Amino acid sequence: MSARVDSMSVHEPVLVNLLGHSAGALIFGIFVVLLWRSSGHLPTSRLTRSAALTALAWNTGSLALLAWPGGPRWWTEPLTVITASALSLLPALLLDLSLERHSLLLSRAGYTLSALAMLLHASEYWLAIPSMHR
Repeated sequence: MSARVDSMSVHEPVLVNLLGHSAGALIFGIFVVLLWRSSGHLPTSRLTRSAALTALAWNTGSLALLAWPGGPRWWTEPLTVITASALSLLPALLLDLSLERHSLLLSRAGYTLSALAMLLHASEYWLAIPSMHR
């Protein structure tokens, strides 16, 4: 029985991530459709649309990677970089959105930090240093 409990605990994070990214993809997919449909009626900013699309990209990309963990490297590596980049860009977009263009310096600092994080995630594959992510 302990072997069964141990194998269950190993797979619990995958199940939680699978459920979380599924819910996120569904919610942000609906949000993107609603933004798109209301674009003629309600004023929506580029930042709002960008944040929604970025969150959707992060959730759907992570969901695809979880659904096929042993997929070929030619699509899992670029998808991992895209997904990690979307996650790295999302805080900067949300910070800029919440500042409502009041602090350009703080907003630019957020985008700079996000760009650095995106570069680090991408360089993990270019430099072939597998321990960098850890």
